[in-house]
Amino acid sequence: MRTVSLPVLSLVATAVAFACGTAQAEGYGLANANRDKINKKAWECKRCLVSEDPKSSVTLGASYQQDEPHLLNSTGNDADGAAAYVSAQVVHKTASGYRLSVDADKLGYDAGRAEINVVKPGSYGVRLAYQGLASFDSTGMSPFAVQGDELLLPSNWQTGATSADMPGLADANAVLLEKKRQRFSVNANVEGDKLQGKLDYRHETRDGHQRGNVNLLTNSAMVARPIDDSTDSVDARLYMQGEGWLAGMNAQMSQYRNDHTRLYWNNPFQPTFGGAIAGQNAVAPDNKMVRLALDSQLHEAGHQVLMHAGYSRLTQDEDLLPATINGASPVLPVASADAKVNITDMSLRYNGRITNELSVRARYSYLDRDNQTQIEQFPIIVTDSLDRGLANNVGYDRTRQKLDLGAKYRFNRDWSLDTGYRYDHNNYSGLSRDSLFESSLYATLAVRINEDWKLRLKGEAADRNGSDYNSQGNAYLRQSYLADRERQRISLEADHRFGDLGVQFAVRSGREDYDNSLVGLTDVRYTGLALSAQYPLSENLSLHGFANQDWRDSDQAGSTLGSTPNWKAEIRDRSTAAGMGLDWAGLMDNRLALGLDYQYADGQSDTNIEMGLESPYGDYDSVRHTLKAHADYSFSERMSLRLDWLFESYEDRDWSNDGLSPSSIPNVILLGDLGQDYSAHYLGLSLSYRW
Repeated sequence: MRTVSLPVLSLVATAVAFACGTAQAEGYGLANANRDKINKKAWECKRCLVSEDPKSSVTLGASYQQDEPHLLNSTGNDADGAAAYVSAQVVHKTASGYRLSVDADKLGYDAGRAEINVVKPGSYGVRLAYQGLASFDSTGMSPFAVQGDELLLPSNWQTGATSADMPGLADANAVLLEKKRQRFSVNANVEGDKLQGKLDYRHETRDGHQRGNVNLLTNSAMVARPIDDSTDSVDARLYMQGEGWLAGMNAQMSQYRNDHTRLYWNNPFQPTFGGAIAGQNAVAPDNKMVRLALDSQLHEAGHQVLMHAGYSRLTQDEDLLPATINGASPVLPVASADAKVNITDMSLRYNGRITNELSVRARYSYLDRDNQTQIEQFPIIVTDSLDRGLANNVGYDRTRQKLDLGAKYRFNRDWSLDTGYRYDHNNYSGLSRDSLFESSLYATLAVRINEDWKLRLKGEAADRNGSDYNSQGNAYLRQSYLADRERQRISLEADHRFGDLGVQFAVRSGREDYDNSLVGLTDVRYTGLALSAQYPLSENLSLHGFANQDWRDSDQAGSTLGSTPNWKAEIRDRSTAAGMGLDWAGLMDNRLALGLDYQYADGQSDTNIEMGLESPYGDYDSVRHTLKAHADYSFSERMSLRLDWLFESYEDRDWSNDGLSPSSIPNVILLGDLGQDYSAHYLGLSLSYRW
């Protein structure tokens, strides 16, 4: 829509105000004005035309990709060979204001999605949605077969003292280590003049396999742990509003259900203790969460106050498994842990504009986690084999208070400064430190040198310390998340335009100094660079590209003696990402559009251990090349055909895993070499119709 400049609007407003102020006194208000001879055509916005372009479309697609499950992470589908999908965007409006929309993207793929929306503006809205999510880890080799809660070996399995003595390992089966999620949701909202309500429901299921391990005494096996669970959640909100205020209530409930109640496995090794031919592990138990919260907001003349208070209860009452299935199991003190955790949270926030140039903000938040699970003495069983006596379950409690004060001052339309102070205070139970305090100062300076050049400079300095340590092991050991730390971070962001060329640049650097840690993480340094640019070569041809580089160096000290350090490690991490692309439209009488993108990613980590002599670890890196191309041809204004092609070359190396077979370690059954090394193609063809 065409806009009117501010000076013109000001003149119009002045004229109207003058007319109202004088004419109404004489009985000539706007309601009484004679409008018969007004030429309304002069008021028409010549560019405010209702678009007659198609609003809806449906796309039918088919694809083919090579048998490489890792390609799922790029294409969203792990189908071997041919697959089909449907995409759609359908919009229907009625004269009374109802709006129906359907949006689907590659429905039929593992990572497809779809949603339906029915909306009456100012009245109500309903949304139905589906989202598929999938991720692939690797392909492993395992002799176990999954049957419900059990990992079973073949009936003709021959146990051995070592993995090399097991002939059945040569016939191990390939197992895909991947996770797939399906998320279904229903959202509804009702709007009134003073009342608003929302109700959201979501059901999510997961299935697949993930890396795991099981063990009996000194023997162990890597396994593909089955995943089969679901989570249901409900979120209901009710808000009332009036002149200068808003208040509401929020109720939430979540239920997690695991279709597995245990993980039982056959012992592939010759039993070495008490004839243990099998073992058993616990899995994530079913649990619930219920939450109730109150919110309120007051606002008046540039000032805003927000208040929040919430209470949550987390419970878990699943029956406990026997302490061991090998031999007589010690008696458990209770049949169920009957776990209960209460969480109370509150916050108070203020935002205010003091002058046209100065605005301030303040926020205080409080959170208390109270574990009310009954403390009992439970038998300690080592690897489902050895009874080590009794020990109490430990309840973890935490209280956290955070304060954030800030102010932003705008010197003029080109310069502004945003500064603040943060304070974070934590009290713990069950950890090696009872209290932790962190203070930080931060600032952001924003500068607009001219219309084509903008800069942002950010900086932060933080200091963390706490109470004395209650170390149960090495008195010199400091966990990095509890240790004293000094941290500094700085970054510079620039956005500049050289004629038609747009360039964005960012550089960031920081350091974390754990100066009071003798054993543990002692120093971290990181630096990053980012560059992106766009350039229109012509009206229909544009070029874009980006490049990112990150460095992270970490130092840590360790002790094999349980006291002062006698070895140190240096970890050097590097990551590079770069890409460029070309978009070319308007070909063949505006019927054909082409696109080409190339991306490169490289990450590596080098670790060197020094204990008298230097001992570097082996290769730990990954490299990926991705090339994408598409061609979109329009037969008419309503029908088009699109061709997509993707080529991906990927390789990773892990020195701790490279070249391993299931029997490479005598007392461990491995999943084999989990590395990836492939080059694969994806080809897609889709037909779209618009109306």
